[in-house]
Amino acid sequence: MHYKRPKTKAFTLAEVVVGVLLLGLTAAVLGQAVTNALRAYTQTQLMDPYEYPVKRVRDLVLQLRTRDLVEEGGELEIPVTHGNQREGDTQETTTIRARWEAEVHSTRILNVYQVDLSVDFQGGNDQALKTESKIITYRTTWSDPDEFEQLIEAKEEEFKDRQSARGETVEDDA
Repeated sequence: MHYKRPKTKAFTLAEVVVGVLLLGLTAAVLGQAVTNALRAYTQTQLMDPYEYPVKRVRDLVLQLRTRDLVEEGGELEIPVTHGNQREGDTQETTTIRARWEAEVHSTRILNVYQVDLSVDFQGGNDQALKTESKIITYRTTWSDPDEFEQLIEAKEEEFKDRQSARGETVEDDA
């Protein structure tokens, strides 16, 4: 009697080699695409000389402790380095002067504010630039005590109205 071995399904050596080659080729192409995208992003960052100064002004405004200081506005001198960071290339540093003004507006949400920021830049490549942006921020130190009380009272009244609409008893602390 002949004993037949069952045929097992497996990949041949040639199929495995082709699969590994295709995987390696795909990884190389994807790696090159990521490298190109990062290089393009870096070049875009270097082309906009005001991106860093705008970020510096926004950070400064958001670090101020009181709303009055924010609305006071101010000036800031920002050193900016131009040139490529590759070996052997020269880099020059210029100073950009930023003059900023801001208006702070309360929102319907407690301690959340909208800051309308306007910044005039001078210096750098002798170009003047004006940018405007809106920033939404949460700041507990910016609240006006009277405004804070009004918002709390409005929220308490809204809460009582909802309670009475549901048929619950409304308790007054007065």
